[in-house]
Amino acid sequence: MTPARSGGPLPSTRDRDTSAPAKGLMRTSVELRGPWSFRRVPGEGEDANAAKACPDGWMSATVPGCVHVDLLANEKVLDPFVGQNEADQQWIDKCCWEYSTSFVVDDTAWSRQRLDLVWKGLDTYADISLNGIPILAANNMFREWRVDVRPLVRRGTNRLLVQFRSPIAEGRSAQDRLGYVLPATNDQAVPMVSMYTRKAPYHFGWDWGPRLVTSGIWRPVYLEAWDDARIDDVQVVQTALTEERATLRVTATVNGTAISGNSDKGGSANAPTAPETKARPRLRQPQDRMTPSMSEARLLARGIMAESATLKESPFLIGRIAIADHSPNAGRVRLGRSSRRR
Repeated sequence: MTPARSGGPLPSTRDRDTSAPAKGLMRTSVELRGPWSFRRVPGEGEDANAAKACPDGWMSATVPGCVHVDLLANEKVLDPFVGQNEADQQWIDKCCWEYSTSFVVDDTAWSRQRLDLVWKGLDTYADISLNGIPILAANNMFREWRVDVRPLVRRGTNRLLVQFRSPIAEGRSAQDRLGYVLPATNDQAVPMVSMYTRKAPYHFGWDWGPRLVTSGIWRPVYLEAWDDARIDDVQVVQTALTEERATLRVTATVNGTAISGNSDKGGSANAPTAPETKARPRLRQPQDRMTPSMSEARLLARGIMAESATLKESPFLIGRIAIADHSPNAGRVRLGRSSRRR
């Protein structure tokens, strides 16, 4: 059985980032907006309420989102915040669910060396396949997942299938393996399994909110294309500050390799394997004392080896940083209007 679709063309990398960057300079990403479809997996955790409220068959879905929102949009359940409707929807977390979409890779993305599927958030126990081949088993709602799919994508239509296992069944299994019960005063069900999973505790109920243990693709999904190397993470630490100069230490992870270097106002460290950044030492004061100032920081990758390819001074904008003044005079106004403390 194939997912029912709401019509319209399949998503393509032409949906966003239509201007192709120079090869090797930056990565491009396209959000997989669908159309998405979802369904209850037949025979998995179903009871009379499940079969009655949600018969077999694919329905339209919204990503990012969750199964409770999609069931409500398809008029399979009532508003859980009205009356006793919450109690009638406790069958949802016992079921397994599937989400599916298709996408097309355009010529620009196909020409890049690397293609990754980037999942910003999966809630929670997800088994993912691309064109029928398993690519990821996720078990943590609070992290990002990245999968290299360059060897698996096709020039034509690519089908993506996400299968969510019941968080209650997974919690009970974890409890059984542990061999004893952990406390969870917020959990409003028996048995209480919220403490055995990397999932938002409030889903399992609280004194201020309902118990709606949902599943779904709760943050966006991207197809990311890049070449040579990729800057994964950047840390900027201010190590020294004077009226004339701010010194920063920058540590970056490039394709899993940590590199670091120092940068000063008016000069920079030129270590062959270090990124470079420059910042103006405009001191940032509390917001009620002066207009906040921010400095733009860029990384310049020089001679970073990445799988037999060398980057040649490719700039990567990493954002804007604040240079904080932690000196004893930080509480003084420095706009020429007054030097007294408030």
